[in-house]
Amino acid sequence: VFTLDGTPIPNICYQEETTAPCKDWHAGELTDGHAEDIVELLYFNDTRQQLIVKVDQPIEVGVHFFNSTLAHRSARADLSENSQEYFDDSLSKSFRAAGQTIPRFFSRAEWGADGEGRTANRFERFFKPKRWKVFGEDQKALEPKLRPKLIQTDNADGEQLYWPIYQNPELRKFIVHHTGEAIERRDNTRSNFQIVRAIEKYHSYSRNWGDIGYNYLIDKQGNIYEGRQGGPDSLAAHTFGHNSLSLGVSLMGNFQHENPTDAQLNVLSLLLADHALRFNINPTEKSSFLGKNSDNISGHRDVARHGHGTACPGINLYEKLPQVRTKTAEFMKKIAKHRRIGARDFLGRSSIAPNVQADPTFKIESKPAPAEFGAYSGKILLARGAQDQVQIRVKNNTNENWDTLSEISVKNAPDGMLVSKFRNPRPIRPGQSGVFRGTIKADKTANGTYYLSFWPQFLEKKFFATQLEKSKLQLPVSVIGGNDLFTASTASLMQSNSFKQATIKKAWRPPSLQKKSVQPTTQEPDVKIKIAGFDAEYAEIVADNLVEFYEGQKLITRTSAGNTIKIFGQSDILAPKLRLEINGQTWEANDLELKTDDGSLTIQNYHNPRFGYGKVKYNQFRGNLNIYNTGGKKLMIVNELPLEQYLWGLAEQPKTEPLEKQKAIHILARSYVYVYSQGPRRKFSTYLYDLEDDPRTSQLYLGEEWEKYHQNQKNILTKTTGQIVTLDGQAVIAPYFTQSSGHSSDAWAKQYPWAKVQPLPYDEGLEAKGHGIGLSGNTAHVLADQGMKHKDIIDYFFAGVAVEKKY
Repeated sequence: VFTLDGTPIPNICYQEETTAPCKDWHAGELTDGHAEDIVELLYFNDTRQQLIVKVDQPIEVGVHFFNSTLAHRSARADLSENSQEYFDDSLSKSFRAAGQTIPRFFSRAEWGADGEGRTANRFERFFKPKRWKVFGEDQKALEPKLRPKLIQTDNADGEQLYWPIYQNPELRKFIVHHTGEAIERRDNTRSNFQIVRAIEKYHSYSRNWGDIGYNYLIDKQGNIYEGRQGGPDSLAAHTFGHNSLSLGVSLMGNFQHENPTDAQLNVLSLLLADHALRFNINPTEKSSFLGKNSDNISGHRDVARHGHGTACPGINLYEKLPQVRTKTAEFMKKIAKHRRIGARDFLGRSSIAPNVQADPTFKIESKPAPAEFGAYSGKILLARGAQDQVQIRVKNNTNENWDTLSEISVKNAPDGMLVSKFRNPRPIRPGQSGVFRGTIKADKTANGTYYLSFWPQFLEKKFFATQLEKSKLQLPVSVIGGNDLFTASTASLMQSNSFKQATIKKAWRPPSLQKKSVQPTTQEPDVKIKIAGFDAEYAEIVADNLVEFYEGQKLITRTSAGNTIKIFGQSDILAPKLRLEINGQTWEANDLELKTDDGSLTIQNYHNPRFGYGKVKYNQFRGNLNIYNTGGKKLMIVNELPLEQYLWGLAEQPKTEPLEKQKAIHILARSYVYVYSQGPRRKFSTYLYDLEDDPRTSQLYLGEEWEKYHQNQKNILTKTTGQIVTLDGQAVIAPYFTQSSGHSSDAWAKQYPWAKVQPLPYDEGLEAKGHGIGLSGNTAHVLADQGMKHKDIIDYFFAGVAVEKKY
């Protein structure tokens, strides 16, 4: 950077990124402070970063590019002023409405913002502000590197700001609003400045946001007003749940009742085009962000959080957003044409700086790859449908320790092949080699040989892509057919020398699943549920169909529908017994099973202690009732019925929940009972029953009477019949709960390692209810409202699992 006209060099500072402090140019780099000796900064960088140079007065800038790793290739850069006055005369005809002047940009000072940011002492006498939680509640859902950073807490007078200024490290979304003034009450004598100041006052005091909510506003004439203090990348308060990494632009007017002007639409498109270039955003695409799959240029209503619905930006503007996206893309091409410059590469002679040229003695130091993979000449053989754990050896050629669970990713796995992240179980010191382990599954992969490209993902932030190009491993994996084709000759090949660098081991299994693999069944299984609230020495039961009574396999008697059945517990010297009474006749048995075909059994002297009051006692059950005398004359009643019928009576969620959330919960509930009723794992130390009807110990089961008021639950369940959550083909429990206060718990991490421990931004600010492990009902509700399917909702909360049909 240098001056060409001989004037003294002004004050110069530079930043390596927008959030970094501006470093002063060292005086030693100047010669007497004059331009006859070129002042330049030799700066090594890659295309994902930036260099910002700031001066305190206008200066002519010459830039010379070179690339020390890709010799003789062209270098290109996008240059723009660090200013918001970017309207070029050459573009004016493209965007301005006929007969109008080029729109102006009005800074906060020009439109009369209140003190360049409101101070805390104005508010805290009247409010107890939540501050960050009000409009930055979404930041916990972001990776730490993407979270907004605090850049200013005080104003120029040293007074504490009510809302400190946070800066987004990048932008991902543009969100369009309208200011929504009431048309019938609008005072047409007010100037645009007065309207903007009124909006600022309303947002600051009435809405308790401490400043204007938008980053920009655009009036009817197409003039732009600087909004929230801090610039376009400051964290604003325009969209609850979507403020982080987004830019809010509001057009002045109420577009439920009026139309935006051509000038507003054109200037909006140009404004977004400029920022789309700056922040590398494609205006015509969609992307998933903060739980929404939405357009990169969205209306407020597109991304509004559940419970915060809105008509903004008004139907008349909303319908024109497709046109805005198209026009924004057109303007991007025109702006880029004016900004982009080319440069000859590899220290070639600069036309602006004739005295700068390549040093003929300059040589690039040859360095080994940061991550050096062990040589590998063989290939992995997998039977289709099988999976194995693969171990690769990597040498650390960096100067830093590699922490445990650093990640190596595979970039080009073929369709149907599932490849996990590869992680190191122990730290690896500089100069040492260690192993990374991961799982490869040939799920539905066609026969053939595939070359997997391993990439040290954990080093991406510390090395340029060109340096990491050497840190790759191409590992051949052959899929050879079904399990029956995985022959002894294959196994012998795997023991050969070609497998010294990559070894195959049995895939990891959770400790709770080591005993026995759950195999698919062809028929729907039964489940046995203890009626935990029953506490009596006798049971009075009425059936609506023929009932048969069994002791083990022995048929004792039958009775028709409508007869009263009484069963008493009685003490015996040798063992507890039961006495059955029907119409004056009695029988004795050690235990009883009451069977009825397609009927139901009602326990007359029972009501559910949690919900069974009033007319609905929840004491009616499908299937069979098993009666046991547990000692002291007390009876235990167990309802045995097909698993899907059990789910018909499961009261885990109200019928008002979104459809996809209901499906997800049904699958998790089915998985829970499937594991405890079909596999080796037991919830209770008995085989008399699998679960209880008590949500404190199992799941809330209310029987057939729940079905009467929730008929649609049966219809929804049929859409996922037999589907359960599996890990590596085995049924697993996927816990769920009501809601957290903003983060899931790690209390059961060892027991359920597939349950993600993660921020839950849609729960932020709520009272925690439940154990906090796995799926949050509140967050699942929001995700379903946003259009997410039930399998994707399950994936959101659990890692590495699948949903499979087991019967």
